[in-house]
Amino acid sequence: MKDDSAALKKIMGKDNVERTMMKAKRIGTAVLVMMFLCVCLSACGSPEERKAKFFKNGEELYKKGEYAKAIINYQNAVKIDPRFALAHQMIGLSNFRLKRFQPAYASLNRAVELNPQLWESQVTLGSLLFAAGKKAEAHEKADLVLAKIPEHEEALMLKVLCLLADSKTEEAESILKSLIVRNPKKEEPYLLLAGLKNRQNLGADAQAILKNLIAQNPQSKKARLMLIAMLERQKAWPEAENEYKALAALDPAADDPKLLLASFYQRTGRPSAAETILLDLVKGHPDKLNPRIQLAQFYAAGKQYDSMVAVLQKAIQDFPKELAPYDILARYYLTVNNSKQSIALLEQYLDKAGSAPAALKAKLLLAGILYPSGNKERAEKLVEEVIKENPQDEAAHVMKGDILADRKDYVTAIAEYRSVLKSSPNSIPVLLRLARVHSLNKEDKLAEDTYKTILNLQPKSESALFGLALLEESRKRPEQALAYYEKIRGFYPHNAGAAIGITRILEGRGEISKARVIHEEMVSRYPNSPLLVNNLAFHLAEYAPTPANLNRADKLLAPFMKTYGKNYHFADTAAWIAYRQGRYAQARELLAGLDAQTLRNPAISYHLGMVYLALGNTAEARSYLNVAAASREPFPGDREAREALKKLAP
Repeated sequence: MKDDSAALKKIMGKDNVERTMMKAKRIGTAVLVMMFLCVCLSACGSPEERKAKFFKNGEELYKKGEYAKAIINYQNAVKIDPRFALAHQMIGLSNFRLKRFQPAYASLNRAVELNPQLWESQVTLGSLLFAAGKKAEAHEKADLVLAKIPEHEEALMLKVLCLLADSKTEEAESILKSLIVRNPKKEEPYLLLAGLKNRQNLGADAQAILKNLIAQNPQSKKARLMLIAMLERQKAWPEAENEYKALAALDPAADDPKLLLASFYQRTGRPSAAETILLDLVKGHPDKLNPRIQLAQFYAAGKQYDSMVAVLQKAIQDFPKELAPYDILARYYLTVNNSKQSIALLEQYLDKAGSAPAALKAKLLLAGILYPSGNKERAEKLVEEVIKENPQDEAAHVMKGDILADRKDYVTAIAEYRSVLKSSPNSIPVLLRLARVHSLNKEDKLAEDTYKTILNLQPKSESALFGLALLEESRKRPEQALAYYEKIRGFYPHNAGAAIGITRILEGRGEISKARVIHEEMVSRYPNSPLLVNNLAFHLAEYAPTPANLNRADKLLAPFMKTYGKNYHFADTAAWIAYRQGRYAQARELLAGLDAQTLRNPAISYHLGMVYLALGNTAEARSYLNVAAASREPFPGDREAREALKKLAP
């Protein structure tokens, strides 16, 4: 641009021109400032306008399913107006959709405090209360809404759930039928009514309800899946197959219905039909990993391990940065005692994955293999790397706790587990670990309280009940332990672990015949269980050593000795049978192979002492019987061991 300032100076004079230009600059600056303020004021608007704009943005995002972003906008509206009840409601509903139930409850509760007539908030609060087991409070919420809006469908559905929970089936059924009449295409009333009829063993009625729903709403996948489950329980295979095919026809491009059909064929003895579907999916989607994983799992279920390995190796070749095929193959190699191959696979993945999110999972999986394999230092390093990269990784903290517990650093292990429970207070696996470590640290009351916390969350938890039973045994309170074992048997009548615990206590207090009944029952049910067979064989040799019983015990044990003969439990049982039958040299030979530490087990020392006594070696007999008699823990034959030692006294 041409500079005309020199010409102006000639015409107006130098001083006048400079004053004029400075004035123009001031005026220009003022104009710019005014324009900027106008823009800002226009953008910001009044508080009410900004609140409305944030709320509108939130509504648009909520409708798109972008709930996290919607929450930010609703929260901005609440910052402007903390008493904006509708925004509190939408924060709660958004969190509910995201399954963030605690913040959802808090926001919805605030919404109804500000405006009790926000009916959607009231019903959703009722649903959260029902899920938390507070049926009466949930029912109150439903009735509150229905008192104002008798036809409110969601409130009626909530009331139905409460009625069913209280076994008031007739009233619940009446409401469901009225909802079906009012809205014949809505799924939920049909599904609840069908479920009710199914629980009442009215399978034909349940199926008729589902078929009616399908007629009204042919796109209902839930109805077809529920109907399929009922047909499969009846072994109505052709009808079930037709429903699977109809389900697949609803969305021909979707893979999941085809996978369900393949799984059905596999379960019903038509593996070739299942394989055809899976191979077609792999061929049709060369760019997708999931069909290959499904095919590999199909081969694994059919014990076609070579085919499984081939599929996974090809998947690794085609998807080198995807963890799933490495993971499955590594776990398979572990089952065939090839940990080296598992480790090599995971190392290969980590080399290729770089900083991919799944790399952290791979590091933990690798650490879990390395640690028991003896490479503890590398395992610990990997766990620390994961925690450094993601301090919130719960699995890493749990594994660190496990490592610390293995080192007997119980206090620090407890701290790791508790750090996880801060964010996941109801994690039963972590609570079980915490209880176990409290027990190992001789903190019996803390262990007991933790196990009982688990039972509050899951009243039928086998692991918690077992933990309490073992804890009571360690406290020398067999009656309390027995009560827990019997509780397990009440929930799970064929539970072998509970049966073993009960027989141990019964034998300890001399109720041999009762123990014998349970031993026989369990071996009859699980004839190939090495542990149960060994326990019965020992019981016969210890408590009922008739010639017939000893012969039977020997025959029961014989098939397992080739595999388990070096295990001290089996070696000791076989030796005790041989001793009872007068085969003293063979009994000594069976026990002689055990290591020195095992031979200090009081029961085994007693048996070996009696064997040496029968062989006339009183010095060795006295040595082993001394070990047995010195034990403070009771064991089968403890009284006999002390009596035999007294007879050897000089």
